[in-house]
Amino acid sequence: MTARWNLRSACVLAVLAVVLVTLPASAGRLFATTPGPDNLILELDPITGDILNTIASPAQHSLDGLAFDGTSLWFIGATPNTLYQINPDNGEIVKTFELPPVLDDPDSIDSGIRSGLAYLNGELYITNSDLQVQDIEVFDPVLGEVVRVLDIDGANPGSRRFFNTGLAALTDPDLLVFNTALTQELYFVDPITGVIVDTFHHNQYGVLGIAIIDNEMYLGSDQEGHDFDGVEDIHVYSRDGVQLRTFNLLETNGISSLAGGNSVPEPGSIALVTLGALALWHRRRRA
Repeated sequence: MTARWNLRSACVLAVLAVVLVTLPASAGRLFATTPGPDNLILELDPITGDILNTIASPAQHSLDGLAFDGTSLWFIGATPNTLYQINPDNGEIVKTFELPPVLDDPDSIDSGIRSGLAYLNGELYITNSDLQVQDIEVFDPVLGEVVRVLDIDGANPGSRRFFNTGLAALTDPDLLVFNTALTQELYFVDPITGVIVDTFHHNQYGVLGIAIIDNEMYLGSDQEGHDFDGVEDIHVYSRDGVQLRTFNLLETNGISSLAGGNSVPEPGSIALVTLGALALWHRRRRA
């Protein structure tokens, strides 16, 4: 009995060792674009704000859209009808997708802006708006096309006009989060109906980018911050609106867009863990 128990214990320890060694932690990653001519995407430490890496991006705009799906970055910049899939480690463009024409209001100087991107449950959510109309398109990256549109202003009659720039997604329960450039508010939106279910006043100016990592909300401001002036580039809030920390990005001019999320483990690591578990199951059946 003791020998059999020791064998089972050894198998359990072996599988645990495989898990610990081969399965990478689901670490949070934070990315940003900043105003300027450099066309760079920065990877930031989500706790300190330190710049960990820089990669090239397609032509940027003052209102970029950026999202991270755990494997790829997704980007919309100076060309609002083109969606880019980017390798987050080296900046290689994996694929490009053509989107339908942007909204076209001849009476609006801000006609046709796509400036928010979010990833949720295998789909990308893309803001498409002008000063009169606010839509969020739902893009299926497998099909390579927009599969439905959330009519945000139409689904929320009577609400005052808003103009969204940043976009992100919460889970458990699923909600889209976008901000307005007109007021210091976040809007929480049902991703199926487009109905605004809650709002949050954050007291920060110039918020253009939103990212969410482990239910923490990162708000990126285009207001250039300095250590001496009390203005920070990024403010981090809990899901219930408590400010957790702030940090500046040295040698930048503020934030145009943010993206964040947890990395997806490599398939090889998952396969090794699965094989280890199968071996343990087989030995237990024979015992």
